[in-house]
Amino acid sequence: MGNSGYFSCNMGRQPLNLLENPAWEHFMGKENSILIVDDEEKILETLKDVFEDMGFKVEVAATGNKALELIEENVYFDVNLIDYRLPDMDGLTLLKKVKKKNPDTIAIIITGNATLQNAIEALKDGVDAYFVKPIILEDVLHKITQSLEKKRLQKEIEISEERFRLIFENASDLVAVLNENRVYEYVNKNQVAMLGYTEDEFIGQEAVKFMHPEDIQEKAFLEGVREKEITGEFRIRHKDGHYIWFEIKATTFTTKASNRKILMLSRNIMKRKQAENKILKSENKYRNLVNNLSESVIQIKPDGTVIYASPQIFDLTGYYPNEIIGENAFEIIHEDDLGFLKQDIVDSIKNDRKFVNEFRVFHADRSIRTVSVTGVSVENEDETGKEYTAMNCIMRDITKQLAAENERRRLYEKIKKMNLELEEKIKQRTRELEDTLSALKESQARLRAILENSPTVIYLKDMDAKYLLVNHQFEVMFNVKNELVIGKRDPELFDESIVNLFSAHEKQVIEYNAPMEFEEDIFHDGWLHTYLSIKFPINEPDGKPYAICSLSTDITERKWAEEAIKENELRFRTIFNSVSDGMYLVNPESEKFYLVN
Repeated sequence: MGNSGYFSCNMGRQPLNLLENPAWEHFMGKENSILIVDDEEKILETLKDVFEDMGFKVEVAATGNKALELIEENVYFDVNLIDYRLPDMDGLTLLKKVKKKNPDTIAIIITGNATLQNAIEALKDGVDAYFVKPIILEDVLHKITQSLEKKRLQKEIEISEERFRLIFENASDLVAVLNENRVYEYVNKNQVAMLGYTEDEFIGQEAVKFMHPEDIQEKAFLEGVREKEITGEFRIRHKDGHYIWFEIKATTFTTKASNRKILMLSRNIMKRKQAENKILKSENKYRNLVNNLSESVIQIKPDGTVIYASPQIFDLTGYYPNEIIGENAFEIIHEDDLGFLKQDIVDSIKNDRKFVNEFRVFHADRSIRTVSVTGVSVENEDETGKEYTAMNCIMRDITKQLAAENERRRLYEKIKKMNLELEEKIKQRTRELEDTLSALKESQARLRAILENSPTVIYLKDMDAKYLLVNHQFEVMFNVKNELVIGKRDPELFDESIVNLFSAHEKQVIEYNAPMEFEEDIFHDGWLHTYLSIKFPINEPDGKPYAICSLSTDITERKWAEEAIKENELRFRTIFNSVSDGMYLVNPESEKFYLVN
């Protein structure tokens, strides 16, 4: 195969952007595989790039034998793009071997010496497409797209047919197919087993002959299925003569031969029918259950007239059931809520929709209660037997619950506001500390001078609690050299009391990611010292801390001074108050007394 003249572009067509071709969209990213067989290296590289951009998994071979080696390694290719003229064999020979190994693979032959005989042989051997050089790449891709789509659809049809066959044969329901004259053409095994007939006793018979004459008219059933899907409950005769209740769903479909058929699915509902009868008989039990619920239950008409009320209605409204039955429930609903409720209730009853709402009602003592109501529409009969739709409502007093929720909401907003204020203060403090740290980083020489000459004890740790920096005052305080501290943790340097003290405070700083102040009592130089320590995180630009800094000032003498002042003041007041003569102290500027005994 020669490189010259291999590709061509049809000048009468709009240039095709292969990556944006809508026809290709379905296959992008599907990892379809393609084997390209050609003895021209540049052509292989070009086609490989094109098909990899399309989402293909691509293999290439320069000879027919190399292609066969790949296939013999149990590698399956969705598409085989084969040049007719190869060094070791012709493309048709390779095509036959490929099709023998994988009959459903897509094979495309490309030739520069087209003959009618070659084309006929290729078609006989199962070639999917036959292109003559120079090829139009768009045409090749279009053919591949068509072939892959055809293959995919065929596979889906096969899977679908097998799935439905298994469903029909193993369905617990009765499945039958009728022709337009609703004559049985197919019944599944369950229909044969459940109704006692053989398959031959169904096939060729009209379906209505097996149905109870009171349940369905032959003409109405036939026309109904023809016009639309129908669902109903019918009795079907068993072979021994008794009838079984079924819920039947019938719909039409069209076969490949354009014949209209009727698919009829039947589900045995005998147990349900028996259960319905039991439900009717247990109505009194139901009422007893309702009467013992903690919630109130009422039944109302669309106009609001109360038909039934459980005893619990008294706790909710202050009215006994006999006082509210026959009255209009809308009259005790708060006027601000009534407008939307009326229409909502009417719509829920009309559309058989569940009604869920919360509104306010007036108690008999004129207090206001908030209730949560869930309502469902029910069919009912009046004294004359006329049917109408009503609504059963379960009502629950949620007044206290709402009050508690409002209080929780108020507290939440208060806490939220306090948190925001606290966060702002922390952010401001953090910004101040970060600004200070940034300035210190810009001049490490000055910083080191400050650190070494500061009376404050300063250290810096990383997030693994290893010391990164300590100043001279730290060395003096703990009588340890800088080089013995850097890179170590507290347990390697200090006793347990100091380790626990530092660790607890540093954990708080990391947890809150904010500066914090602590008073720390540390024993050294033979007596207990009190330090005021400011510990704060040093953060990355993204706000994540990467170190902790501590600035500790010895305030022991200040503490002593404060204690001494308190003692002197107490001693002075004691003496002042013990003098028998009257004494007083006057502010010379304001001429006001500020102390008398």
